[in-house]
Amino acid sequence: MKLNMFYAGFFLLLAVGCKKESDLPSTTNGTGKLILVKGGNQSGVFGELLPDTIILKLTSSHASDHFSVTYSLLQGNGQVEQNGYSVNRPIQKDSAGTLAINWRMGCNNTVQKLRFYIYTDSSNYYFYGVPSDSITITANAVKPNGWCRSCGYTTTDFLFSKVIADNDVLYLVDAGLLSSTDGGLNWYKINGIPYSDEIMNAQFNSNHWAYVLTKEHGIYFSKDMKQWEAINTGLLDMRDPTAFLVEDTALFVSFYFDGPYRTINNGNFWKKLIVGSGTQRVNYIRRHPDGRLMLFDDWQDFKISADNGDTWQPAPLSSKYVNYEVYDFKIATDGKLYIGSGNATLAILDPYTYEGEVHTYYQWNASLQIINNITITGNNVYYLVNYNPVPGIYAENNGWNLLNVGFNTPFNYYYLKQNGQFLIGSQGWLYYHD
Repeated sequence: MKLNMFYAGFFLLLAVGCKKESDLPSTTNGTGKLILVKGGNQSGVFGELLPDTIILKLTSSHASDHFSVTYSLLQGNGQVEQNGYSVNRPIQKDSAGTLAINWRMGCNNTVQKLRFYIYTDSSNYYFYGVPSDSITITANAVKPNGWCRSCGYTTTDFLFSKVIADNDVLYLVDAGLLSSTDGGLNWYKINGIPYSDEIMNAQFNSNHWAYVLTKEHGIYFSKDMKQWEAINTGLLDMRDPTAFLVEDTALFVSFYFDGPYRTINNGNFWKKLIVGSGTQRVNYIRRHPDGRLMLFDDWQDFKISADNGDTWQPAPLSSKYVNYEVYDFKIATDGKLYIGSGNATLAILDPYTYEGEVHTYYQWNASLQIINNITITGNNVYYLVNYNPVPGIYAENNGWNLLNVGFNTPFNYYYLKQNGQFLIGSQGWLYYHD
């Protein structure tokens, strides 16, 4: 993470591991000094920690002085970490006046620079006056062969976060909206979106207009990713959205306590739809190629509308096709329905008879096992088996069996790029592969 500072310094020569700054203001505050004890002049790998911990000694000619130390990433989009966590506040020192941090390399530059600042007689959150000293550390970084942890974002909860694409740009929904133009190696936050930290979903229509759905403040729309407009007229209770569908001629949304809604005039007014008596929260609103709308509710009830949502009819499914709860629902271009549910069950159904085949991967281990992350391409179907003794990405063209993607750490999310490569979500991080 980066804490903006107002004091810039000169760029260090590559061959030097650290150097005192000569461009600090002529008037400094206090007598605190920074001395590099260990960790300068290192080399590392994109997305990974440098091999050695960086250790700084804090000194002063006045025994009564107390300090705050902060930093600025001058070059590279890496992270400063302490005790396994990224630092987003003044860095904590030990009782001996020593500061130990780890530097995780960014992915956007082979030469990376990190500057520390010491403030004398400052609190943990306020830096008075100007720094009394600073020091810059330089490191070299290279892109690894194989999997690489991507850079430029904070840790991600893949229960809610996801990657989408528009043209050749990838977007990551992650307590905000980030974009990547290099296939997911580097991510950059898109600024200016209202209630950015609440974004839970984002979609584009064929005109490349962007729509973001927030946790409590409804939907915002933009034609250029710069000017954003609220389109919430008619929505009553916008807390905790459960479903979202963006089309060129209609938009659909539903919330935990209210909905679903439809607009056919780009949000100038939303009409509340009545799905049926006893319907619980609406999930997975999808459009079939024949024009029908389909959705599930919390009770596994499958509903269909042939008039764009004005009326809905139940379409009962056999219990062998849906176990406990639906965790994903996708429709292929040929019209087949793909349903991922509990007991690690994948059902592929005819859209008119609602009969079909089942693939189940459940193994008894007294835990929830699900199928989600269904991805349908022109000639293959991929899906994720979660919490199973043999978890991972499975594929139709692999005999409905586990794919070997060369990623050896457990993961709970993937995104399939147009070039056939995967992004993998594991332990709160995205991983990139050429």
